[in-house]
Amino acid sequence: MVQETILNEIVEWGRSIYSRGYVHGSAGNISVRVRDIIFITRHGVSLRSLSMEDVVPVSLGEKDELDHLASIELPIHREIYRVTGSSAIIHAHPVYTIVLSFEANEVKPIDVEGSFHLGSVSVVEGTPGSDSLAKAVSTRMGEKGIVVIRGHGVFSAGETLREAFEKIDMLEGSSKIIYLYKGKAAKP
Repeated sequence: MVQETILNEIVEWGRSIYSRGYVHGSAGNISVRVRDIIFITRHGVSLRSLSMEDVVPVSLGEKDELDHLASIELPIHREIYRVTGSSAIIHAHPVYTIVLSFEANEVKPIDVEGSFHLGSVSVVEGTPGSDSLAKAVSTRMGEKGIVVIRGHGVFSAGETLREAFEKIDMLEGSSKIIYLYKGKAAKP
């Protein structure tokens, strides 16, 4: 029963993330940790049409026989769980945040809400799914539990998927404000 609830929650959040435009195609992934098991979306599935069968249980520890079915970002999810102790992770590709990541080493919200709740969010670089990116992401998440990968996307961790989502939602809103403000400031 607990597993079915978790799977349903992952499916619902996946569809919500897709409908918000925070992922496209088969981009993005979601996981929930229960003790030493990670329930993570499969490699190559669209969050738009996610089903419970598209979520794979794998070990929090090293390699598992089902690893090949999981998102290629599994090493990053594992490392975030090990370092932060979080229970839920969302990896999304919010457009405005990605655009800002090309020109900065941090995304620093200029709006009151984003500034208060997020502060400065680090931008890291690396190859998706690599051990080096996993280390960079997990060590730079900071107490806010969110980090941007240059030109790629955002990883957000929390105690719940809602908490992880709200951080992404707030960062993308703040990124949009920065982007629009910079565009306005550039015009005479």
